[in-house]
Amino acid sequence: TTLPTSALPGYACPAGYWCPRGTWESGLITDCPNGRCPCPAGYFGDITGAETKLSGCDPCPERFYCDTEATTTPLDCPKGWYCPRGTTSAYENPCPAGTYGYNGSLSALSECFDCPPGRYCSEAYSGGDGNICPPGHYCPHRTQNAFQYPCPAGTYSNLWGAYGVENCTTCVAGSYCPQGSTGPLTCPAGTYSPLSGVGEVTGCIECPAGYYCPNNGLTNLATILSTYRCPEGHYCPARTEYSTANPCPPGTYQPYQNKTNINDCLVCPAGYWCDWRTTSDTGSTPKQACVAGHYCPEKSSSGTIFPCPPGTYNPHTNGTAEYDCIYCPVGKYCEGGKPYISGDCEPGHYCPEGTNSTNLFPCPAGSYWPYTNGTGQSDCLTCPVGTYCLEASSYPTNCTHGTYNNQPGATMEGSRFNGTVWPSCTSCPAGFECHSWALGGLGNGTVDPTPCQSGYYSAMGEEDCKPCEAGFYCPRAAVSNQSMYDSYTCPEGYFCPSGTAAYSLQCQAGAYCPAGSGEPTRCPPGTYQPSTGQSSCFTCPAGFYCTEGASNMTGPCDPGYYCQAGSTGANSAPCPAGTFSVTGTKIEGNCSECTGGYYCPVATATPIECPQGHYCPPGATWKNPCPLGTYSNQTKNIYSSNCTLCDGGRFCDSLGLTAVAGLCAAGHYCSHGAREANPFDGLTGNLCPSGHYCAEGVEAAAKCPSGTYNPVNGSKTITACQACPAGYYCGEAGQTTFSTCCEPGFYCTGGASHPRQYHSPAGYYSEGCAEDPTPCPLGYWNPYLNQSVCQ
Repeated sequence: TTLPTSALPGYACPAGYWCPRGTWESGLITDCPNGRCPCPAGYFGDITGAETKLSGCDPCPERFYCDTEATTTPLDCPKGWYCPRGTTSAYENPCPAGTYGYNGSLSALSECFDCPPGRYCSEAYSGGDGNICPPGHYCPHRTQNAFQYPCPAGTYSNLWGAYGVENCTTCVAGSYCPQGSTGPLTCPAGTYSPLSGVGEVTGCIECPAGYYCPNNGLTNLATILSTYRCPEGHYCPARTEYSTANPCPPGTYQPYQNKTNINDCLVCPAGYWCDWRTTSDTGSTPKQACVAGHYCPEKSSSGTIFPCPPGTYNPHTNGTAEYDCIYCPVGKYCEGGKPYISGDCEPGHYCPEGTNSTNLFPCPAGSYWPYTNGTGQSDCLTCPVGTYCLEASSYPTNCTHGTYNNQPGATMEGSRFNGTVWPSCTSCPAGFECHSWALGGLGNGTVDPTPCQSGYYSAMGEEDCKPCEAGFYCPRAAVSNQSMYDSYTCPEGYFCPSGTAAYSLQCQAGAYCPAGSGEPTRCPPGTYQPSTGQSSCFTCPAGFYCTEGASNMTGPCDPGYYCQAGSTGANSAPCPAGTFSVTGTKIEGNCSECTGGYYCPVATATPIECPQGHYCPPGATWKNPCPLGTYSNQTKNIYSSNCTLCDGGRFCDSLGLTAVAGLCAAGHYCSHGAREANPFDGLTGNLCPSGHYCAEGVEAAAKCPSGTYNPVNGSKTITACQACPAGYYCGEAGQTTFSTCCEPGFYCTGGASHPRQYHSPAGYYSEGCAEDPTPCPLGYWNPYLNQSVCQ
């Protein structure tokens, strides 16, 4: 620094601050931040450049507040508050409850207004002259809240803005008014009140016992005693609200008024029943006579609680005990609890005295009873033959099909197939039949089994005899299934249709009949039988075939096929591919190998000639096409070598060609055997080499003539050969480039085929690679031809 700091310009201390002498922006001379000391809350500063707090900060004036440091402009004191000198917050000094400040800028408590009568003012209230006092309360001068002065108990007020206790009204008789009431509350039902000014519900008097008080707000005891007597069938303790509040319970009754206790309810007498609120023999709810079929002891609450027990009945009302119920008579049944006999005893049963069910006493198994009103077991009848009777049978049941019974008193149905015996219905024996002719009535079940006639049989438990099964015969009566299977099988060479009594039918030719045949069996394919009465068929001999049911060989094997023994058709087994057979043969080995130059598919009778474009070696199964690069216009070729290589300049690009496919493409040459028009393999042809050209269909490339050259491959015409350039010569045919200069003493103008295309004349000279002769310069001469220098 060339100048001292004090020479720098200074800044005036801002309003709201004071700056001690010598302070600087970021110095540490004072404890104030940045060297500026703010006026504290409760003060303000409205001048600049102050050096001391006294000169720069004044106390906040009354009616205003200064709530932050460095205040420059004091703020107005809000409504409901006052602000003396030096106030630091808007809400520092509220107008107290019971006063209000409806405008701002108050400076002292004395400036707050008193709350007027009929209104209340909470702390810091600012809304005019106070809130209006609510009903049930009063608000004298300087009241602080709505509920400060409630109307006393026994009074009420329904006014807004009441200002004194004189505005509260005395509560009327029949009601009560708690403290702060806005209106009278009626004494509840079950109470009354003859007095005014009652303050609580406890001041309402209980309704006297023996009476009821049904309405709210009752006032007169005399009216209650004359109007609201407790009715018959009920009792009314003190504070009863309704006449029906306390009915006498079921099993009791009450014929009098003004009763006060449940013990005043009387016990219902025997022979009757009493419901809720029963009064007497007459009245709105009289005692009820006990229901018929039942009995009612004392204190009965229903006419059906005690039914007469099962096996009894009671046709009368007012029964008092079980002995009033009457025993059910014989032949009848009584369910109990009924005023009448329930009904007749069910068929198949009997009912002695006191029976409670129609089927309580069944007739025992082996007996039956078809009528009602059976009185004892002796009424049950014995079951007849041909039938059985289960327990409680009203009619005998015929023995089922396949069973019989020849003894009275059978007790069970029995089983057809399990060999059951009496006392069940007995299983019908094998060789017999047992069937019922009807499903109802008596005596229609089978009593004794009937034997089967000849040609028929049966197993145990059969309803009817069956025709003798096919393959068996039944030569006598009463043949059982077991004896039919064991002893009467149809013999070999014969067949026995269903129902056969004696075997006599022989098997015909072309069929066979083993033992147990029900009908002839046709000889299966591959067999035959020329005779009758046989049990088997012969195998068809080799070289022939036999169809189903054949009585002799059906025919010889077809050409191209072989037929081993047992063959079923003329073309059962084909000669395999690569062989043939002019006539049918016996085995595969007899099929001949196919001749060279011919081919033989499966089942060939005559070999097929190999066509053009193909070859067929010995044993060929199919014609083989001549390979790529070959063709053949002849038939009967045997080997692929018999196919002709494709001609020079031609190509053969497919299998089985009978002629060449076409000319070799220009730019290529095709030697013998080319497989494509533009070969590249170097064996059957190639791309035309440099120094040459290849027209369409050539076998070999043609050389460019001497005096020309060709540097590229694939040239198609002689025009691709370029003339040797001036100064050079191309002495050989087929050159690919130029490189040899014409000799000195000569010159070459282009297309030269030797080094001495033109002689250099006299008076001239020619150096090597000359395109033209050069004249001798001044001072030199040349009298000779072919000179390379001048003299």
